[in-house]
Amino acid sequence: MSQEVAINEGEVATPDNCAERQRQHVKRKQQNHTRLQCWISHAHIERLQKLCMSLEDSQASVIEQAIDQLYFHEQLSLDKRDERRGGDQ
Repeated sequence: MSQEVAINEGEVATPDNCAERQRQHVKRKQQNHTRLQCWISHAHIERLQKLCMSLEDSQASVIEQAIDQLYFHEQLSLDKRDERRGGDQ
């Protein structure tokens, strides 16, 4: 049984190009994470700072959870977009 798997017509999955695809995937995820952090910090930092100053610890935890959910949904959206692009090729 061969370990080579056809990816696109004329292209074969080898350890080298699989590793490169994985590196590119990780790089995109890091860029998306950085972009989201910038979006949160630039768009909402002043409001979040004011809000956090008036919150108790338990309330601040809820805000942190909300930010985590924003990140999670942003990642799902980006993953779905990447899957659609991958299917078009």
